Amino acid sequence: IPASAIPARQSVHAAGRAVGPRPLGRCVEVDQTGYAIVITGGEFEICMDPRTGVITSWEAHGLDLIESGPELQVWRAPTDNDVWIAGKWREVGLDHLETHVYDVRVLERGPDRAVVEIPYIFAANARVPAFRCTATYTIDRSGEVLLEEHVVPTLEIETLPRLGVQMMLPEMLNRVTWYGRGPHENYVDRKESGRIGRWSAHVDALQVPYIMPQENGGRTDVLWAALTDDHGRGLLAMAEGSMTMTASRYTTEMLTQAKHTYELEPCGGIVLTLDHGVCGLGSASCGPRPLDKYLLRPAETTFRYRLRPILLERMDPMTLCRLGPGELPTR
Repeated sequence: IPASAIPARQSVHAAGRAVGPRPLGRCVEVDQTGYAIVITGGEFEICMDPRTGVITSWEAHGLDLIESGPELQVWRAPTDNDVWIAGKWREVGLDHLETHVYDVRVLERGPDRAVVEIPYIFAANARVPAFRCTATYTIDRSGEVLLEEHVVPTLEIETLPRLGVQMMLPEMLNRVTWYGRGPHENYVDRKESGRIGRWSAHVDALQVPYIMPQENGGRTDVLWAALTDDHGRGLLAMAEGSMTMTASRYTTEMLTQAKHTYELEPCGGIVLTLDHGVCGLGSASCGPRPLDKYLLRPAETTFRYRLRPILLERMDPMTLCRLGPGELPTR
């Protein structure tokens, strides 16, 4: 096990570091124009595209946290073991779905929070919608974002590749700390060797260089994940329940298109994927497909993530994860 992957804290019960009160800052303000929806608070500014509802920038405490996203993601670069189903995924267009937004509605404008709702469809060109969705962002005055995705599949297929959200973070947020299974790659049907604990690694150490580029580097049963710079400043993502987390220098499209590892070039940012569900891997390249209990059946689903700025020296992620949205930690 590399030293970078040695768990910093093995037990949730060991999280005893004090966390100071989170300043409330000033009231939430919303400035909406035809070009941007700008939501500001005490020490943060979030800009959203009013045509797509996507966050185009998020600055907190002088640091850029997100360059674009989060956006719904159901595709994964097929693994060697996806040979039994990858062709069907492509037949229904899962590899080239696009978001078509009906509207971007500001439902609430503070003073304690702002709420933005985006109804949309997820569809491939010249096809009926594969998913009908609603994304709802709730931004409180502390700068925490609660993202809720309500997803209604309309396609018929045995299993989806994945169901979650994906976003692009600045390249400097390349230090990954998470509480979940680790230190090595693990997925829903091959995770028993992964130990539950707090782990830290550079984003490059999370990758597995399979000869044929494909989905890789997942960590399952993750309660929270922090992507930070060298000073411990960055973004904290918390799941409602647990999630599968992947962080990579390569986009899903790059991994799908490349035939050899030498063809991969870093995209200039960090691709963070937070999955509510993932289809199991199985071993169909030389054996059976995944067991039925590890398939991700299309079904109406609602899932939520909390996103907020983090400074690891001053804030304990486990304490923040235990609190509900909008709750303040005390000493």
